[in-house]
Amino acid sequence: MLDPSTRPGVRRGTSHTAAWFQLVFATGAVALLVVGAWPRALVAALLVPAMFAPAVLGRVVEQRLPTHLAVQLGCFIAAGPFAGAAFGLYSALPGWDKLVHADSGVLVVSAGLALLRGRSTRWPRLLLVQGCAMAIAAGWEIVEFTSDTLFGTQAQHGNTDTMTDIIAGTVGAAAALVAFAVAKRVRPPGLPV
Repeated sequence: MLDPSTRPGVRRGTSHTAAWFQLVFATGAVALLVVGAWPRALVAALLVPAMFAPAVLGRVVEQRLPTHLAVQLGCFIAAGPFAGAAFGLYSALPGWDKLVHADSGVLVVSAGLALLRGRSTRWPRLLLVQGCAMAIAAGWEIVEFTSDTLFGTQAQHGNTDTMTDIIAGTVGAAAALVAFAVAKRVRPPGLPV
């Protein structure tokens, strides 16, 4: 079997990062199962394979992705579906949902900039990444609506909730783009972007 660090798109750090998050999600699933919360345990268990996304994406685009993407994805999943849905943080902390949606914009920007590095001029690349973040935010709301309609979940709580979720993702992406642009201008010479 090939060492993960030798395969295109996979770094050893990415694999190890994914494994730590997978351990946390699997442990959480078992804990929820023990207390009899099997639907929430199922949500937590389904998050384990989600941590393979950076490695799969890297193989598909035949590009080594930065380890920080696996960390960002793990933190996003830990904050949203794991802590938010499986462990009830969405209900316990008002505003947690909006923070998670804003973080989704940051995650999309990080992934987009990593994938498009050196492939287009600066402004078209930034506009493309921002547009993708907005489209993904809207697409996620379509998934929530479909889930509510077909399976009786309660992911959406009216038009205001839906629209502010999309706005939070859009603002998170825009803030991340500004932060990346500023960081690129002020970084010391010789450091990678």
